[in-house]
Amino acid sequence: MKKLFILFITLVWCLFTAVACSASAVSTSSTAPSQTTPAPSGWTYQENPGYPYVSFEAIWGASPSDVFAVGDNGNIIHYDGNVWSTMNTGTIINLTGVWGSSPSDVFAVGLSGTILHYNGKTWGTMVSAVPNVSFNKVWGTSSSDVFAVVGGGSIQHILSEHSLWFRSLSRQLPSSFAQ
Repeated sequence: MKKLFILFITLVWCLFTAVACSASAVSTSSTAPSQTTPAPSGWTYQENPGYPYVSFEAIWGASPSDVFAVGDNGNIIHYDGNVWSTMNTGTIINLTGVWGSSPSDVFAVGLSGTILHYNGKTWGTMVSAVPNVSFNKVWGTSSSDVFAVVGGGSIQHILSEHSLWFRSLSRQLPSSFAQ
């Protein structure tokens, strides 16, 4: 029993030492890289206005100077070519997808049947054909022809001027399709 106790104490000490060493090897600087810091392969780091509290799930852009990103707690940020800024969405529901036909016609979808539409000035709520479903992604061909994929595999479709969503396919899709 004494040998088992000594082995246990030794393992705990080793684990503690490993964690302490790895923590000291990590930079504790809270300063994010500047917006112009070059990254590998020509990418540039961009400051996240919600960092470290917001995780973003999807991004869509009409141009390099008109980009939208959606994420946790209803957060949407917009990039104007210089800086990211937060947008007022009126929701705290997690958002999972974003797509637009233009900078003034953008759709965002999320959990609990959340569908938002941006008209170039404000975000407004739209009514889902099937309430309380969780949307994964959104995509369309025009402002009056937009599809939203539901987590369970069904698809909702909007027709005619952003007003009414229809359930266009409710059968179970292969799991590989919804990923």
